[in-house]
Amino acid sequence: MSVECASARVIVVGNEKGGSGKSTVAMNIAIALLKSRQTVATIDLDYRQQSFTHYIENRRAWAKRIARDLETPDHFCFGSVAYPTAEDEAAGCRTLTDTIATLARTHAAPHLALLRVTLEEAGEAERMFSVLMGEDVERRRQFIEEHALEVKNLDV
Repeated sequence: MSVECASARVIVVGNEKGGSGKSTVAMNIAIALLKSRQTVATIDLDYRQQSFTHYIENRRAWAKRIARDLETPDHFCFGSVAYPTAEDEAAGCRTLTDTIATLARTHAAPHLALLRVTLEEAGEAERMFSVLMGEDVERRRQFIEEHALEVKNLDV
């Protein structure tokens, strides 16, 4: 899987474990980018907890309360993705695709591509997620060493 982006970077913060600091990390990255004068948009796909959305809402409320213009990214939050029918799932996918297309236009990312993991790819996606985000540090180190020269568009 690859994403081609001319002038935008997509940063995904993910971990299957709750309470691992995903929202805190995402918020710090977003604010750091805003402070460096980057255009930033964020999407919260966690429809149950919506922790990242709460961070954004709290920052906006605090800024209003203290009458300061605090940097806050453009933010989108999606609702439940437990689709009862294939048509509902397709509609949800179209909504996400439309949102990303809008972000591509408004955040100078003309070649942003959305990758959708299908059922056929889910096993490989789970394996990759486990290698990169799991607790087996040696396995992750070996993977990085084996594939380091294949990396393109790395943001550090």
